[in-house]
Amino acid sequence: MRQHAIPQNILDVEFKIFTKFTLKEFAYLAIGIGTGGIFLYLYAKNQVPAIIAIPIFIVFSGLGIFFALVPINDQPADQVLKNFISAIRKPTRRVWLDSKMKKNRAQTDAELAKQQVSKNLEEEVKRPKIIGSSKVEKPKEAVDDKGLDLLEEKGTEQKVETEKPVQKEIKKTFVEQQLTITPQNIANYQFDIDGVEKLPGNINLWISDKNFKPIPGAVIQLHNKDGNLLYANKTPDNGYFLTNKIFPEGVYSLSLSSNSHNLPNIKLVLDKVVSKKPIKITEI
Repeated sequence: MRQHAIPQNILDVEFKIFTKFTLKEFAYLAIGIGTGGIFLYLYAKNQVPAIIAIPIFIVFSGLGIFFALVPINDQPADQVLKNFISAIRKPTRRVWLDSKMKKNRAQTDAELAKQQVSKNLEEEVKRPKIIGSSKVEKPKEAVDDKGLDLLEEKGTEQKVETEKPVQKEIKKTFVEQQLTITPQNIANYQFDIDGVEKLPGNINLWISDKNFKPIPGAVIQLHNKDGNLLYANKTPDNGYFLTNKIFPEGVYSLSLSSNSHNLPNIKLVLDKVVSKKPIKITEI
C-alpha cells in the first residue's frame, strides 16, 4: 500500500480571531488605517492641510491593506518581504575553505617573497663551498657622470696553505656588484610602455637577460636607506617588478636574486619629480 506523506508543523496554523481576519492581518489593518485616520482627524481640526493629510491617509491605509490581504505567490506579503531582505543580506552560495587555503589567501605577495628569500638563504648556507664562487656584497655608493656602465666589480684572491700540500686551495673570490641610478642618469635606463600613468607605483623594473628576454622568477626586495624592507615580489613571465604605491624622494636599494641569472644590486636615488616609466635592468 502506498504510504501517505507525514504532515509537518501541524500546529503552525493562524486562527481567525477577528471575524475573517487573523491577529496579524487585523494588526496590519489597524495600524495602517489607524495611522492614516490620525491625519484625517488632524485635517478635520484644521491642523494639517489637505494636501498632506489625504496622501498620507491613502499611503498608510494602502500599506495596511496590502500587508494584511494581498498574497504573493500564495505567501503573505510580509513573509515575501522578509524573505527578500534575508536573501539580500545572506548569500546563498557557500565556498568551502580549509585552514591551508585560508592561510594562503591571507598571505600577501610580499610575505611569500620573504619566505622564498629565506628558503634560498638556508639552501645557500647548507650548500658546500665551491672554489671560485662569488658572493654579492651590500651595494656601496658609486656615481658615474656618463650615466652608463655603473657596474663595479672588485675581486680579491688569496691562497691559503695548510700543513698538508694536498689540501691547498684557493679562497673564494668575493665580487662586489652594484648599479647606481640617480636623477641625472635615470633617463638612460627608462623606457615607454602603454598605460604607464595607470601604474600604481613609481619604482618599476623590467628584468631581462643579455638577449633582452624577460627573466621570470627573480626575487626583488626594496629597502629604504635604513635597510628596512618596504616591498618585495617575484617577477612573473613578463619580467616586470611593479610597486604598489608612490614612494617619496630619497635613497633606496633593490636586491635582485635569480637561480639562473646573475643580476646586479641597485642603488636608486629619487627626487620629487620621478616618472613611472620602468627601469630596464639587464643581467651581468
